[in-house]
Amino acid sequence: MNKDYEYWKKLYLAHSETNSFKKNLQKSKDIISEFLELGIKSYISWSCGKDSTAMMHLILNLNNDIKVVSEKDDMDFPEEKEYLNEIVKLYNIDIDIISPDVNLWDIIINHNIVEDIHSKGIDFSEKYFYDLLRGYSEKNKYKGIFLGLRAGESWGRLMNLKVHRYIYYNQNFKQVFCQPIAEWTAKDVFAYLFLNNIPILPVYFKTNFVNSPEDIRKSWILPGNRASEGNASWLRYYYPNIFKKLCIIHPELRSYT
Repeated sequence: MNKDYEYWKKLYLAHSETNSFKKNLQKSKDIISEFLELGIKSYISWSCGKDSTAMMHLILNLNNDIKVVSEKDDMDFPEEKEYLNEIVKLYNIDIDIISPDVNLWDIIINHNIVEDIHSKGIDFSEKYFYDLLRGYSEKNKYKGIFLGLRAGESWGRLMNLKVHRYIYYNQNFKQVFCQPIAEWTAKDVFAYLFLNNIPILPVYFKTNFVNSPEDIRKSWILPGNRASEGNASWLRYYYPNIFKKLCIIHPELRSYT
Protein backbone atom coordinates (compact mmCIF):
# COMPACT_ATOMS: atom_id res chain seq x y z
CA MET A 1 0.00 0.00 0.00
CA ASN A 2 1.82 3.06 -1.26
CA LYS A 3 0.69 5.83 1.09
CA ASP A 4 2.70 8.89 2.07
CA TYR A 5 4.27 9.62 5.44
CA GLU A 6 1.48 11.95 6.55
CA TYR A 7 -1.13 9.25 5.98
CA TRP A 8 0.66 6.87 8.35
CA LYS A 9 1.34 9.62 10.85
CA LYS A 10 -2.35 10.47 11.10
CA LEU A 11 -3.27 6.80 11.42
CA TYR A 12 -0.81 6.03 14.20
CA LEU A 13 -1.41 9.22 16.13
CA ALA A 14 -5.07 8.24 16.26
CA HIS A 15 -4.03 4.91 17.77
CA SER A 16 -1.99 6.72 20.42
CA GLU A 17 -5.28 8.04 21.82
CA THR A 18 -6.69 4.58 22.48
CA ASN A 19 -6.97 3.07 25.94
CA SER A 20 -5.10 -0.06 24.85
CA PHE A 21 -2.05 1.97 23.82
CA LYS A 22 -2.07 4.02 27.01
CA LYS A 23 -2.40 0.86 29.11
CA ASN A 24 0.52 -0.85 27.37
CA LEU A 25 2.66 2.28 27.69
CA GLN A 26 2.09 2.56 31.43
CA LYS A 27 2.73 -1.14 31.93
CA SER A 28 6.07 -0.84 30.11
CA LYS A 29 7.08 2.10 32.28
CA ASP A 30 6.31 0.00 35.36
CA ILE A 31 8.38 -2.92 34.03
CA ILE A 32 11.34 -0.65 33.29
CA SER A 33 11.14 0.91 36.75
CA GLU A 34 11.02 -2.54 38.35
CA PHE A 35 14.11 -3.61 36.42
CA LEU A 36 16.01 -0.44 37.27
CA GLU A 37 15.25 -1.01 40.94
CA LEU A 38 17.39 -4.17 40.77
CA GLY A 39 20.39 -1.85 40.64
CA ILE A 40 22.43 -4.03 38.28
CA LYS A 41 24.76 -2.74 35.58
CA SER A 42 22.71 -2.87 32.38
CA TYR A 43 22.63 -1.64 28.81
CA ILE A 44 20.07 -1.18 26.05
CA SER A 45 20.41 -3.28 22.90
CA TRP A 46 19.45 -1.09 19.93
CA SER A 47 19.24 -2.31 16.35
CA CYS A 48 17.90 0.94 14.80
CA GLY A 49 14.66 -0.92 14.12
CA LYS A 50 11.32 0.48 15.20
CA ASP A 51 10.87 -1.71 18.30
CA SER A 52 14.23 -1.13 19.94
CA THR A 53 14.13 2.57 19.00
CA ALA A 54 10.81 3.05 20.79
CA MET A 55 12.03 1.03 23.77
CA MET A 56 15.30 2.93 23.98
CA HIS A 57 13.55 6.31 23.94
CA LEU A 58 11.13 5.19 26.64
CA ILE A 59 13.92 3.90 28.89
CA LEU A 60 16.14 6.94 28.46
CA ASN A 61 13.20 9.18 29.32
CA LEU A 62 13.03 7.39 32.66
CA ASN A 63 16.80 7.18 33.18
CA ASN A 64 19.20 8.79 30.71
CA ASP A 65 22.31 7.36 32.39
CA ILE A 66 22.19 3.99 30.62
CA LYS A 67 24.61 2.76 27.98
CA VAL A 68 23.25 1.89 24.54
CA VAL A 69 24.89 -0.85 22.47
CA SER A 70 24.32 -1.41 18.75
CA GLU A 71 25.66 -4.17 16.51
CA LYS A 72 26.39 -2.83 13.02
CA ASP A 73 27.89 -4.59 10.01
CA ASP A 74 28.00 -4.61 6.21
CA MET A 75 24.67 -6.46 5.94
CA ASP A 76 22.67 -3.56 7.37
CA PHE A 77 20.33 -1.49 5.22
CA PRO A 78 22.11 1.41 3.46
CA GLU A 79 20.24 4.06 5.47
CA GLU A 80 21.14 2.67 8.88
CA LYS A 81 24.47 4.39 9.48
CA GLU A 82 23.03 7.84 8.74
CA TYR A 83 19.96 7.07 10.85
CA LEU A 84 22.04 5.86 13.78
CA ASN A 85 24.15 9.01 13.73
CA GLU A 86 21.01 11.17 13.55
CA ILE A 87 19.41 9.51 16.59
CA VAL A 88 22.62 9.51 18.63
CA LYS A 89 23.11 13.23 18.01
CA LEU A 90 19.45 14.12 18.53
CA TYR A 91 19.20 12.44 21.93
CA ASN A 92 22.84 12.73 23.02
CA ILE A 93 23.09 8.96 23.45
CA ASP A 94 26.02 7.27 25.18
CA ILE A 95 26.61 4.46 22.70
CA ASP A 96 29.06 1.68 21.96
CA ILE A 97 28.97 0.17 18.46
CA ILE A 98 30.16 -3.41 18.09
CA SER A 99 30.86 -5.18 14.79
CA PRO A 100 32.09 -8.57 13.58
CA ASP A 101 35.75 -8.78 12.64
CA VAL A 102 34.81 -10.10 9.18
CA ASN A 103 32.69 -8.92 6.26
CA LEU A 104 29.38 -10.75 6.41
CA TRP A 105 28.98 -10.53 2.64
CA ASP A 106 31.95 -12.89 2.42
CA ILE A 107 30.28 -15.32 4.83
CA ILE A 108 26.85 -15.67 3.21
CA ILE A 109 28.33 -17.36 0.15
CA ASN A 110 28.23 -20.53 2.24
CA HIS A 111 24.60 -20.05 3.35
CA ASN A 112 21.36 -20.76 1.56
CA ILE A 113 19.67 -17.44 0.81
CA VAL A 114 16.17 -18.73 1.58
CA GLU A 115 17.02 -19.62 5.17
CA ASP A 116 15.90 -17.33 7.96
CA ILE A 117 19.45 -16.24 8.53
CA HIS A 118 18.58 -14.02 11.50
CA SER A 119 16.95 -16.86 13.43
CA LYS A 120 18.72 -17.59 16.69
CA GLY A 121 18.91 -21.24 15.74
CA ILE A 122 21.26 -20.61 12.82
CA ASP A 123 25.02 -20.54 13.34
CA PHE A 124 25.41 -17.38 11.25
CA SER A 125 23.25 -15.30 13.56
CA GLU A 126 24.59 -16.95 16.68
CA LYS A 127 28.19 -16.24 15.75
CA TYR A 128 27.90 -12.78 14.23
CA PHE A 129 25.22 -11.24 16.44
CA TYR A 130 24.51 -13.00 19.72
CA ASP A 131 28.13 -13.91 20.42
CA LEU A 132 29.10 -10.26 19.97
CA LEU A 133 26.57 -9.21 22.60
CA ARG A 134 27.72 -11.95 24.97
CA GLY A 135 31.35 -10.97 24.51
CA TYR A 136 30.60 -7.30 25.07
CA SER A 137 28.61 -8.06 28.21
CA GLU A 138 31.33 -10.27 29.68
CA LYS A 139 34.14 -7.85 28.87
CA ASN A 140 32.33 -4.90 30.41
CA LYS A 141 30.76 -6.86 33.30
CA TYR A 142 27.16 -6.10 32.41
CA LYS A 143 24.59 -8.07 34.40
CA GLY A 144 21.44 -6.90 32.64
CA ILE A 145 20.17 -6.05 29.19
CA PHE A 146 17.07 -4.35 27.80
CA LEU A 147 15.71 -6.03 24.65
CA GLY A 148 13.05 -4.60 22.34
CA LEU A 149 11.44 -7.96 21.59
CA ARG A 150 7.71 -8.28 20.96
CA ALA A 151 5.75 -11.49 21.48
CA GLY A 152 3.68 -10.76 18.40
CA GLU A 153 6.65 -11.21 16.09
CA SER A 154 7.04 -14.97 16.40
CA TRP A 155 5.77 -18.09 18.13
CA GLY A 156 9.11 -18.45 19.92
CA ARG A 157 8.92 -14.97 21.40
CA LEU A 158 5.33 -15.56 22.47
CA MET A 159 6.32 -18.76 24.28
CA ASN A 160 9.29 -16.99 25.86
CA LEU A 161 6.98 -14.32 27.26
CA LYS A 162 4.52 -16.89 28.58
CA VAL A 163 7.28 -18.84 30.34
CA HIS A 164 9.58 -16.05 31.55
CA ARG A 165 7.40 -12.93 31.55
CA TYR A 166 9.10 -9.53 31.34
CA ILE A 167 12.16 -9.84 33.57
CA TYR A 168 14.12 -13.08 33.87
CA TYR A 169 17.58 -14.59 34.16
CA ASN A 170 18.89 -15.97 30.87
CA GLN A 171 21.13 -18.97 31.47
CA ASN A 172 22.81 -18.72 28.07
CA PHE A 173 23.84 -15.08 28.47
CA LYS A 174 24.11 -15.30 32.25
CA GLN A 175 22.32 -11.96 32.40
CA VAL A 176 19.00 -10.63 33.56
CA PHE A 177 16.86 -9.85 30.53
CA CYS A 178 14.16 -7.19 30.46
CA GLN A 179 11.67 -7.09 27.58
CA PRO A 180 9.45 -4.14 28.52
CA ILE A 181 7.50 -3.84 25.26
CA ALA A 182 6.88 -7.57 24.82
CA GLU A 183 3.11 -7.09 24.75
CA TRP A 184 3.08 -4.11 22.40
CA THR A 185 1.67 -4.44 18.91
CA ALA A 186 3.52 -3.03 15.92
CA LYS A 187 0.80 -0.38 15.82
CA ASP A 188 1.67 0.57 19.41
CA VAL A 189 5.30 1.00 18.41
CA PHE A 190 4.57 3.32 15.50
CA ALA A 191 2.08 5.24 17.63
CA TYR A 192 4.78 5.83 20.25
CA LEU A 193 7.32 6.94 17.66
CA PHE A 194 4.97 9.42 16.00
CA LEU A 195 3.59 10.66 19.32
CA ASN A 196 7.09 11.55 20.46
CA ASN A 197 8.29 12.88 17.07
CA ILE A 198 11.04 10.27 16.92
CA PRO A 199 12.65 9.85 13.48
CA ILE A 200 11.88 6.44 11.97
CA LEU A 201 14.19 4.38 9.78
CA PRO A 202 13.06 5.03 6.16
CA VAL A 203 12.88 1.32 5.32
CA TYR A 204 9.52 1.10 7.13
CA PHE A 205 7.85 3.38 4.62
CA LYS A 206 8.80 1.32 1.58
CA THR A 207 5.32 -0.17 1.50
CA ASN A 208 4.58 -0.98 -2.15
CA PHE A 209 4.47 -4.73 -1.49
CA VAL A 210 2.87 -4.74 1.97
CA ASN A 211 -0.28 -3.46 3.62
CA SER A 212 1.39 -1.14 6.12
CA PRO A 213 4.73 -0.30 7.80
CA GLU A 214 3.78 -2.91 10.40
CA ASP A 215 4.46 -5.66 7.86
CA ILE A 216 8.10 -4.69 7.38
CA ARG A 217 10.59 -6.38 9.68
CA LYS A 218 14.06 -4.88 9.75
CA SER A 219 16.77 -7.47 10.08
CA TRP A 220 19.75 -8.00 7.85
CA ILE A 221 19.34 -6.99 4.21
CA LEU A 222 18.73 -10.62 3.24
CA PRO A 223 15.14 -11.60 2.39
CA GLY A 224 15.52 -14.74 4.53
CA ASN A 225 12.99 -17.57 4.57
CA ARG A 226 10.26 -15.19 3.32
CA ALA A 227 11.94 -14.72 -0.06
CA SER A 228 9.13 -16.68 -1.72
CA GLU A 229 6.48 -14.58 0.06
CA GLY A 230 7.35 -11.30 -1.63
CA ASN A 231 10.45 -10.19 0.24
CA ALA A 232 12.66 -10.86 -2.78
CA SER A 233 10.42 -8.70 -4.99
CA TRP A 234 10.47 -5.98 -2.34
CA LEU A 235 14.28 -6.07 -2.25
CA ARG A 236 14.55 -6.02 -6.03
CA TYR A 237 12.25 -2.98 -6.24
CA TYR A 238 13.74 -0.84 -3.47
CA TYR A 239 17.38 -1.98 -3.45
CA PRO A 240 18.13 -3.20 -7.01
CA ASN A 241 21.91 -3.03 -6.66
CA ILE A 242 21.86 -5.16 -3.53
CA PHE A 243 19.45 -7.59 -5.18
CA LYS A 244 21.79 -7.99 -8.17
CA LYS A 245 24.71 -8.59 -5.83
CA LEU A 246 22.79 -11.29 -3.99
CA CYS A 247 21.74 -12.94 -7.26
CA ILE A 248 25.36 -13.36 -8.27
CA ILE A 249 25.84 -15.43 -5.12
CA HIS A 250 22.44 -17.18 -5.21
CA PRO A 251 20.82 -17.06 -8.68
CA GLU A 252 17.74 -18.94 -7.38
CA LEU A 253 16.64 -15.70 -5.72
CA ARG A 254 15.36 -14.49 -9.11
CA SER A 255 12.77 -17.26 -9.13
CA TYR A 256 10.98 -15.55 -6.24
CA THR A 257 10.37 -12.26 -8.11
